[in-house]
This record gives sequence, C-alpha cells and structure tokens, in this order.
Amino acid sequence: MKALFYSHDVGPSKNLARVARVAIDRNHKTLFCGGGVDPGNISKSDGFDVLVTGLSSYDSGREIELGQELGIPWVVVADVHSSWARPAAKGLVEKAHALVAAKDEIQEEL
Repeated sequence: MKALFYSHDVGPSKNLARVARVAIDRNHKTLFCGGGVDPGNISKSDGFDVLVTGLSSYDSGREIELGQELGIPWVVVADVHSSWARPAAKGLVEKAHALVAAKDEIQEEL
C-alpha cells in the first residue's frame, strides 16, 4: 500500500508521524508531510492508495482540499473529539473515515 500522510499543524503531525512509522514498519510505502510542509502538487496519478490526514485547528484547508480532490480513501486521525465538526471542517469531511483515539489508548509523554 502507498499512503500519503499530511497535517498542517504540529500536534496532529506528531500523531500522524506515529501512525506513519507503523505503516513503514509494515513495509508500506509512505510520504509524510507535516508541520506545515505541503505535499505540493499531488494528484491521483501519483498512485497513492490512501490519504491520512489530521484536522488542524488553525488551518485545515489543505487537509480538506486533498481529501476532496484525490478521490482515494481518506482517513482522518482525530486528535480532538469532534474536530470534524469545527466550522472550517463541518460539512466537508463526510467522505472521510474517522479514527479517534480513546483516552486509554493515548500514552502520556515522558
């Protein structure tokens, strides 16, 4: 599987980096762009099988744009419950699959 990981803000990028690391460890091809690094001119012809994004609180525009434009399965890793209901995202992420970490699954930073 070839996966594109993208999140604009630092917080969601840290979460996606952990998910991307698991994908790499399982021999999936990945492109990770986070912390404001834009993936550039990505299109469906680049052969990605899945898009995995966060939903940044500051600026989720590019995340939503990629999800709508690529026409591939889109997974949103929500680091905050109901992030998909924020005004900037509400009504625009219906085609995405949401992954939400339960409180028991979140490890505290050491």
